[in-house]
Amino acid sequence: MKARYYVMGIVLIAVSFPVELLAGKLSFLSTWLAQNLFWFGLGIVSVLIVLEIVTQIYNEYNDNFRTPRTLLFESKERIDKEREMIKKLLEFDAENCSHQKLSDHFNELMDSNFSREALAPLAFKWFEHVELTVHEFNTYYNDKEIEALDQQISEKKKKLKQTKADVHYQKTLEEEHLTSRKEEFLEENKNRKFVHAEYLDEEQKTWLEEAGFVRDHQWCIQHKETEEFMIRTAKKESTSHAYLMGAIYEYVDEHATVEMLDTKSPDVVFEYAGNSWAIEVETGSVLKKSKKQLLEKVKRLESKYPETWFFVVTNKNLISKYKKYGQAFDRSAIVDHLDSIFYPDGYSNTPQ
Repeated sequence: MKARYYVMGIVLIAVSFPVELLAGKLSFLSTWLAQNLFWFGLGIVSVLIVLEIVTQIYNEYNDNFRTPRTLLFESKERIDKEREMIKKLLEFDAENCSHQKLSDHFNELMDSNFSREALAPLAFKWFEHVELTVHEFNTYYNDKEIEALDQQISEKKKKLKQTKADVHYQKTLEEEHLTSRKEEFLEENKNRKFVHAEYLDEEQKTWLEEAGFVRDHQWCIQHKETEEFMIRTAKKESTSHAYLMGAIYEYVDEHATVEMLDTKSPDVVFEYAGNSWAIEVETGSVLKKSKKQLLEKVKRLESKYPETWFFVVTNKNLISKYKKYGQAFDRSAIVDHLDSIFYPDGYSNTPQ
């Protein structure tokens, strides 16, 4: 098909030249027609050449660049094909068939060599079917013939037994590996208040939920947009308070020595450039329930961290209420304020 279009394009280009030469001599021919024939033919050839180049690049990529995802897909495809073959063999009725069909089926079983991964979910049905087929096959042979086949059958049984053991061993290894991955993952995140859900697979999200995390959407203080997080809350703590406290802690941890404290102390305290700083994360619940309790908290902060403490509120509508008692910032402003502490003269200067 491509050759036909190549020929068509070349013919149109070739015809355009005599048409142009004869344009002045024959009234039904014109330079316009010659030009259109030339460009139309050239266009066909060009498109075919581009398609050929794209096809070559695509084939070269598929032949030489195999990503982990491609390898996984190929492995899954191979296992699926093997399982289809296994299922087809299992459908054979060894008890109600002719001697020749049974013999052919027996030989097919003896020659089969399926992978452990393909056999795993069908292993027990497979072994039962092989044993039934062997039993039925033996009934068609006299003792002398059976003796000649004993060695082959014995070896096959040993192989099947080994396959059973391999399947069990493989399953045990996978379970141990899964348990190990889960333990390592939870160990990495045991002290964190939140984890970005975007970077997790569903299995990891489930592990975190089992460890006490909940799924929730919060406005990210660094990316400045709403994102999904896995959040761990303390008793009677809201997800907004837990996320904001954890997010501030992790951002400050990149620049200074920092701690998260209990409810009677500031939520986050850190040391930087010879100063001790305190951050109190507020959801508005304390102000709503007990103004006296908030004033006592402010008094403690003023006493221990004069001029180096401030509120961070979970909702920007709380800014005006908390500014009556001290400096207050919302999510959108906290990173910029922290940067003004860490880089008072701009990003090019850091304390010695």
